Amino acid sequence: RRADWLGDCHFGSLVVFSSPSLVRISANVAPDPLFILFVILFLIESVLYMRKPSPRSFAGLVITALLAASQRYVGMSAVVTGAIVILLRQRKIPWRALRDSAIFSVLAGAPSLAYIIFHNYLGYGTLTGPRFDPKPIGTLHLTLEKVEHWFIPGTITQVTGHLIWALIALCVLVIGLIIAWRYKRLKEVLNSGAFIPTLVFSIIYGLTLIFLLSYKEHRPLSVDRIHLVL
Repeated sequence: RRADWLGDCHFGSLVVFSSPSLVRISANVAPDPLFILFVILFLIESVLYMRKPSPRSFAGLVITALLAASQRYVGMSAVVTGAIVILLRQRKIPWRALRDSAIFSVLAGAPSLAYIIFHNYLGYGTLTGPRFDPKPIGTLHLTLEKVEHWFIPGTITQVTGHLIWALIALCVLVIGLIIAWRYKRLKEVLNSGAFIPTLVFSIIYGLTLIFLLSYKEHRPLSVDRIHLVL
């Protein structure tokens, strides 16, 4: 059953990756579709590595993190996440944890890091190239506002405000966790550690967006290129 699930994931990803429309959009408009695809593949490989480390799962981590980092600067979050996942999984053998984490970081992050240093820093004096300055507080507020507008139209939030919807979302989250715990599903997930890669990636990716994203470029609500891994 596990092999069938893994094969279906890879086959489905191959179908999406080979889509001509997706490739055209990524090449001519924005790399977001391929970036999201590679991040999903990376999280799948991270869970497999957490369950059973092996040369195949390690190679899967390297390849998917490398591909994610090649699409957007924030894809380096996958490299950092992968290094942390390896350290956590191999923590009982410290020397192996440090060795595998270092090898992974070099293989997955070196190409993007070389581009950042030689193209951006040496060419423009900044790690992100010619971009507007980030505004962390403004970016955090903007991200929450855009996520809210995925579900609630702006015409409604202008009347009701934002606080009520934040409270509703919090209540739904708490109720969902209670139901999952009652039916022991949440306990199974926590014991398996399958949530760790997604949790770590979400934190690192969110912090990267907040502190590095160009606020002025993304301020219009019509520019919906802020993605959170939920």
